[in-house]
Amino acid sequence: MAILPGVQRNKIKLVFGRGLLLSVLALLLVGCGHSLNIQGKGDLSSASGTRNCMLEQQPCTFTIVGDYVETYTAKPRDGWRFVGWEGCNSDTEHCVFNVPASAVQKNWGKTFQLEAKFALLTALQVDSGIDQTVTEGTEVVLQGVVSNSDSTALSYQWQQTNGQPTELKNARTLRPSFVAPDVKTTEQLQFELSVSGDTVVPATDTVAVKVKPETTGSDSGDGDVVWSREIAPLRKHRIWEVRYRSRTLKNEPITVSGWIAKPDPRKHPRPAKGYPVLAFAHGTVGLADACAPTRRSTPRDTIPLLEDFLDRGFVVTATDYQGLGTAGLHQYLVGPTEGRSVLDSVRAARGFAGAGAAAILFGHSQGGHAVIFANELAGSYAPELNILGTIGSGTGIVDSAGQMLQHIKTSPYKGYLVMVGLSQNAAYGDAEVPLSRWFTPAGIEAAQALNSICVDQLVSTYGSLDADYLFVEGAPLPTTTSNYDPLRDATPGLRVGASPMLMIHGRYDPQIPAGALVPWVEETCGRGQNIYLRWFDTGHRVPYEAPSVVQPVITSWIEDRFAGLPAPSSCGAVPGP
Repeated sequence: MAILPGVQRNKIKLVFGRGLLLSVLALLLVGCGHSLNIQGKGDLSSASGTRNCMLEQQPCTFTIVGDYVETYTAKPRDGWRFVGWEGCNSDTEHCVFNVPASAVQKNWGKTFQLEAKFALLTALQVDSGIDQTVTEGTEVVLQGVVSNSDSTALSYQWQQTNGQPTELKNARTLRPSFVAPDVKTTEQLQFELSVSGDTVVPATDTVAVKVKPETTGSDSGDGDVVWSREIAPLRKHRIWEVRYRSRTLKNEPITVSGWIAKPDPRKHPRPAKGYPVLAFAHGTVGLADACAPTRRSTPRDTIPLLEDFLDRGFVVTATDYQGLGTAGLHQYLVGPTEGRSVLDSVRAARGFAGAGAAAILFGHSQGGHAVIFANELAGSYAPELNILGTIGSGTGIVDSAGQMLQHIKTSPYKGYLVMVGLSQNAAYGDAEVPLSRWFTPAGIEAAQALNSICVDQLVSTYGSLDADYLFVEGAPLPTTTSNYDPLRDATPGLRVGASPMLMIHGRYDPQIPAGALVPWVEETCGRGQNIYLRWFDTGHRVPYEAPSVVQPVITSWIEDRFAGLPAPSSCGAVPGP
């Protein structure tokens, strides 16, 4: 019996000794480590709430001593996104981290790594387009632009935030549309474009659309854009076909069509004083609506050096002129209406495309004739504009209108005089310039072909016809008893314009002979107009035939005008061809 207590004491000591040993080993080898790491900016939360890891704490370490199951959720910080896990087979932001006891025993003393990866969100640049002014009942197309994103998985959402409600079509695209509601007075509508995506910072931008009531009287503003339709861009430059208000020779309101092109806003943000304007006026195309550049051509083919002007930050306008593509007959070589069409295109750019008051006028052939008149009219018709310079190419001018008219009557180009006769009648009306004062009865009938043909068919249509068959004796030199003077209104250079002029002309021009240009420049200089004349080895279409040669001359001259430098002049020593 005495032995038993001693034996018991030995057993107790043995058990106690083994427990102490295991405790010591447990202190030395506590199991496995578990490390949480964060790449980028984000936090990790655990389902149990006991193993959270904040960005500022990482790497976070925990101990694994048996079966270990924890669910972690990756939460990106603002401006960041979750990319994926390393050490966990999961495609979502949730990771079930499961380490069984057998794996702990097998990897005793080692560390299991879990890393969450975050990446920066892309900062978008969202442009909801330029503010517009439209007329009630017009279909309006909004044009959003998104840059700085390589993601193809973007979501777009337009919503109207202010004004009379409209029905937005295709609101989940960049180009929604709606019909401008009927209004009694001008109302402003506001729209917001929201863009989002998994890899981008959501962004928004707003655009305003002013809706005006339809008017037919003089209370509609000259240059107001009443209709617009965006067409294919030129690289990143945006282009619209537009219709805007202008005035006839008799001061009646009329709608004119044309183009407005705006430079890429990402490269050329709107200057504080607005974009400078390059207002282009095209050459002779015909009288029929189908001949209008906006119906028959493209901006790139019509406007020489278009890309260069846009790349330099100009808003570019191109008028069709009154009656080409819109109501009424085109008033060919009726200078005041041509000039108003040009000046009102500049006004249209101000209200529609964020342009300022500073403008350069640039015209070819008939367009040269038009911009000279625009330059002469600017001070009285559009005094708010700052016309800095006027450029004429192959300009439709003559030193003696009477001699030129008689010359054309005997040439293959008499179809141009047919155009002039119809245009004079359209400008002044039957009471003052009846067709019978210009045409024979057979000529009146023959002139109707101009309702369907364009300039490239003039020679084949009228070239072989005798002048006596087409025109009455003594014509074309119509006279009127009113205050309107057709010859005066067709002759540029009789008044000093608002800006200096650059004239570029081909030495071999068959339509406006070089010999006719020098005396005209001398006479116009004598009236006080500053003119700088440059000759080129081309025919009539100078900037189209030799753009690389002409471009530096035009660009340098324009830059000097904006720099406020004195304009060069050929007056006093006009160079011959």
